[in-house]
Amino acid sequence: MATEHTRYGVAVGLIKDKAIYLSRRVETPMFPKKWQFVNGWLWGSEQSQDAAVRIVETQTGIKIEKDRLYYINALTITESNEFYYMYLVHLEDTETPANTDRKYRSDWKLFPLEAATILDLVPGLRTVIRKTRISMVRVEAEKVKTENYSGSY
Repeated sequence: MATEHTRYGVAVGLIKDKAIYLSRRVETPMFPKKWQFVNGWLWGSEQSQDAAVRIVETQTGIKIEKDRLYYINALTITESNEFYYMYLVHLEDTETPANTDRKYRSDWKLFPLEAATILDLVPGLRTVIRKTRISMVRVEAEKVKTENYSGSY
């Protein structure tokens, strides 16, 4: 009996302000019509950060450097025997993803983080988006607290 090998990939969430870009899967047998991050497979012994940079550019037309990637966690999808390294990238105001592959996905759409959690997402993304939103809220609260501190005794 042959054992199916695990496929390794990367998924990258594109963040702008307090929103995230997602696209909807179309003509795919696995998870049709579900919303997703930028994602793709590692090639051979390619490192996950190198794959993330390559895949972001290939799927969106946006060229990024590895130091802009923020590793968030790993995700295993047992239904398809896949393992993903998950990253976030904060986009600049001038960076907007283009759809480079209409056969497999819809155009990239920007959703507020709160609204994105109620979409029909591929497995595992809801938790990632919720954690991202919570982290951003905490950072904002800490920033306000720091700005309100006068520092005088």
